[in-house]
Amino acid sequence: MTLFFNEPLIALVFVSWLSPQKILATHIGSAKKMLVYDDNQPVEKVKICDCGIDMTQDQIENPRAYIAYRVGDVLSPALDPAEPLGVEFQHYVHCLETGEKPHRDAQSGH
Repeated sequence: MTLFFNEPLIALVFVSWLSPQKILATHIGSAKKMLVYDDNQPVEKVKICDCGIDMTQDQIENPRAYIAYRVGDVLSPALDPAEPLGVEFQHYVHCLETGEKPHRDAQSGH
């Protein structure tokens, strides 16, 4: 599915329950950098890639003009390896035991 927005923004969505490959990745790209989140990776789930396109004013005005692609370094920040659902569950149990109000409760869902 290709989604076009009023701004110079396009989103591509690929979803397939029948695919023989289990892919749990999200790519967010811009003209300057790309962020890749891959939930299948045990480490380096997030990568920030210094890649994109360099366009002159002539190329912006003429979309068929040649665009120069740029590929640079990749940064993979260290992340807490804890499972998010497990962290939420531990917080919920803590709130039940202590009577504290949860960070997110039924009222915040409105």
